[in-house]
Amino acid sequence: MPPRIFLIGPGGVGKTSAGRALAALLGYAFVDLDQAFCDRIAPIDAFLRTEGYERYIEANAALFDTLCRSHAGDVVMPLSSGFLATHIRPDLVERNRQAVRRSGVSVLLLPSLDADAAAEIVVERQLQRGFGLQRQRELEKFRARFPAYLGLGDLRVVSTEPPAEIAARIATLLRDR
Repeated sequence: MPPRIFLIGPGGVGKTSAGRALAALLGYAFVDLDQAFCDRIAPIDAFLRTEGYERYIEANAALFDTLCRSHAGDVVMPLSSGFLATHIRPDLVERNRQAVRRSGVSVLLLPSLDADAAAEIVVERQLQRGFGLQRQRELEKFRARFPAYLGLGDLRVVSTEPPAEIAARIATLLRDR
């Protein structure tokens, strides 16, 4: 098993839920980048309102570096949805992509390879979280990022199965690598 497993993809694909299940299955630590941001820096929505998205990307990249240094191995880490796929600060996005490649194995999670079907599933899940998101804006953001997501990941799991089943599938893919 690789020492660091990064779960990547849009928000609402199950990175956190499947990540917890995967960490438990493998006996790994679980460190969620979004939760670490909230715990160490500020709630993400409040930070975005006061500092803006560009500053969030910078702070999130710095936090990722800190977390990788403090968790040398045996960790499952879901990454923020835009960490590897946003048009803002492409220099940092590329740096993040290189850091992920150097630091562990990435697993892309998507509910479908069809952009429209995936967008409907992901946006519906996002709206149910109660963050006050707007459907049309989230659909546009997902569709804009979808091609970038398709180019990411050392491994790929396309599924709408429950998180425990996705975690078991990831564990099998990692063992068979």
